[in-house]
Amino acid sequence: MKQGNRIEPLRRAGDIMRNKWLSLKNDIAARLADFKNKWVNGTDEDIFAELVFCLFTPQSKAKSCWASVNQLLDKKLIFNGTKLR
Repeated sequence: MKQGNRIEPLRRAGDIMRNKWLSLKNDIAARLADFKNKWVNGTDEDIFAELVFCLFTPQSKAKSCWASVNQLLDKKLIFNGTKLR
């Protein structure tokens, strides 16, 4: 197999990834700005909620994790919950 034939699939994959990044670039920048704003202007609870979300997500879908974080916030359990709650 010629070297050029092996590189072409990688080049196509790179193009796909670049196009995906370009389509999400503004959303990513907005989310990063939101994180920075929470760090600078947010409460301890705001920052801790983001941490809790990050701890929840490795084994679950992000939408269900954020819903769980919001439930904890709504019920005022994010800082004051106990094992029994």
